[in-house]
Amino acid sequence: MSFRIVDILGLVRRIGIYPGTFDPIHMGHLAFALEAIKVCGLDRVIFFPEATPRGKTNVSSIDTRLNQIQLMIKQYPELDTKILTSPQFTVKNTLPEIQNEFPNAVLTLLIGSDIIPGLGKWSNVKTLLKTCDIAIGMRSNQTEYEIDQHIAELTSLSTSTLFTIVKTNYSTLASSTFRNK
Repeated sequence: MSFRIVDILGLVRRIGIYPGTFDPIHMGHLAFALEAIKVCGLDRVIFFPEATPRGKTNVSSIDTRLNQIQLMIKQYPELDTKILTSPQFTVKNTLPEIQNEFPNAVLTLLIGSDIIPGLGKWSNVKTLLKTCDIAIGMRSNQTEYEIDQHIAELTSLSTSTLFTIVKTNYSTLASSTFRNK
């Protein structure tokens, strides 16, 4: 595990940012956030439910999803949730907002391994990688070898980004499974 010197000295807070749909939030999300705190040395993880997630229809209201998140995390003081001012997480709009709220913090973006193959195509990805470390929650449909290949490609865009693969016992859970039942 790699840490920056300021982290070892405890001079900088480490904040995990976890955007997503969370419709509904489930044990896979919770387990990933809690495990990321341990393996990435985070002080806190904040869930950022997106009001209008990309490519998803028939999503529960943002208020419903926010309430579900609050209920699930209420016993974990190291977890929190906030609403984004923009409808979706974007590097250009949302990341500066989060940086303003947590000045001088080291940010770690929490994403599922299903997101990592397309991460290099995100708008402003170089800015993201220079601003945030990345915690990757393994999903059951990807192998660690595949994820390592994508990390190698992303490292060419930013050599300072720390990538951490996070494994839990809940890699098979998906919100779509719960929504379809």
